[in-house]
Amino acid sequence: MVKADKTTNYYAMSPQDYAGLIHKNITKTYKKSSQSEINDINDEARHLAGSFNINDRVEKLAEKDVFITPKDHKPNFNDSPHMQTN
Repeated sequence: MVKADKTTNYYAMSPQDYAGLIHKNITKTYKKSSQSEINDINDEARHLAGSFNINDRVEKLAEKDVFITPKDHKPNFNDSPHMQTN
């Protein structure tokens, strides 16, 4: 079951369809990164935060799972469903 974007609706979807939609929506905007790039970004952020004495208020880059929400409030949703990747 997938929760809609701005409504209280839920939509039934197979796990394979859900994974395919996530992959399609992510790869049209983002590219895959390596763990070393993430570590480099966190190291640079730690260095910058230390130079401004705000390292007690800055968090490292969050790694979290993505999910999609159907945008069922858009026109023609039944003909061409739009998805939002979060």
